[in-house]
Amino acid sequence: MHDGFMTLILSHATALLYHRLPRPSKLPLAFPDRPSPLRSGAPEAGEVERARELLVEWGAPRDQVEVIDVLVSEPRERRRAPGIRCHVCSVTLPAHALWRVDAGIYVADPRLCALEAAQCMNKLELVELYYELCGAYALPLQEDGQYRERAPLTCVKELEDFICVMGGERGVQKARAAVRYTRDGARSPMESAATMTIVLPKRDGGLGVRGVEMDREVFVTGAAKRMTRYARFYADAYIACAKLLIEYMGMRHEEERRQAEDSERDHALDAMGYHVVRIWRWAFFDKEGYRRILKSICASVGLSDSRFDEGFPERQEALRRFVLRRWL
Repeated sequence: MHDGFMTLILSHATALLYHRLPRPSKLPLAFPDRPSPLRSGAPEAGEVERARELLVEWGAPRDQVEVIDVLVSEPRERRRAPGIRCHVCSVTLPAHALWRVDAGIYVADPRLCALEAAQCMNKLELVELYYELCGAYALPLQEDGQYRERAPLTCVKELEDFICVMGGERGVQKARAAVRYTRDGARSPMESAATMTIVLPKRDGGLGVRGVEMDREVFVTGAAKRMTRYARFYADAYIACAKLLIEYMGMRHEEERRQAEDSERDHALDAMGYHVVRIWRWAFFDKEGYRRILKSICASVGLSDSRFDEGFPERQEALRRFVLRRWL
């Protein structure tokens, strides 16, 4: 299962922290080669400290590695000591569920990390995390930091397959429910936030719209080719049944040149029979402004007011505040 003794396996919050750090140019080696039970020894203080210093060297804030989460294969391998938190993993791990990040030190891969998160996060937090793992960004390590662009770490299909083979492991049911409302392709936290308010079920404050795709490619055809210099566009979110593109308009869209490009794009899309709903940043942060935008989306996909119960507006506002909580 491993190349030498598996000294330490970083997991849970520590693994998530690792996956938010800038990746090395060369991807870590993945283990095991085939489904295998976890085999580890009791974590040693020296190895825990070495892992802590490596994480700091790679960019982790020191205050976030004061406690290191690790996996052990048996209860007797647990160690109760300052700076370490042990989690027992007695199930068979799917192939490539661990990455080797240094000699003797491994980390839960993004799929295993996603399942571990289901053991401590609520549903909305979990859906938000899955959008990040399946998207092209990493949330900042500090509250006042900026998100970082990077390639997706996994995808919805990989998460679904991994969760399926993990059977009765703790957190599987919650993870399965969360991945149902996750979409591949988000390019920023705000794109994820807006899409969550559209995709999540009404009981959670979302519109419950099905068939939503993110980063959808739309080819320019027919007479529209004379209206734009581009051969294709990409929709932040797309609902095929309504030919509806939903665009999050961040600060970069306020630039004069970008506004001209957006106008050109709109004319071409209109010529091809598409409808565009724009979510401006200022409107997202305004309760009534955003409610009007969501009503426009409902009208486009045929969702009447009668489909929402009396308590829905309150849940809708709670969801809006949740997905924006880092910026409010």
